[in-house]
Amino acid sequence: MQYNGVRVELFVDDDKCQACDLCLANEMCHFNAFKRVEKGEKPFWDGSYCRACLTCVMACPHGAVIKIG
Repeated sequence: MQYNGVRVELFVDDDKCQACDLCLANEMCHFNAFKRVEKGEKPFWDGSYCRACLTCVMACPHGAVIKIG
C-alpha cells in the first residue's frame, strides 16, 4: 500500500493476536484499516483504508501488528 509516497505493508500475526479488538477501535486506527468478518474472529489489515501513520504498530499491546514493507 502506498499513501503520499510512503509504502507500507502490514499484517496481523495470528499467533500473537489476542483478539482484544483494540485495532478495531477508532482511537487506534482513525482510518478503520482493520476489519473482521465475524465477531470473535481475529482482525485483518485492509490496506485500502490505511494512511501509513503506523499508530497501530506502536499501539498493539501484543506486538501482533507487524510492518513488513
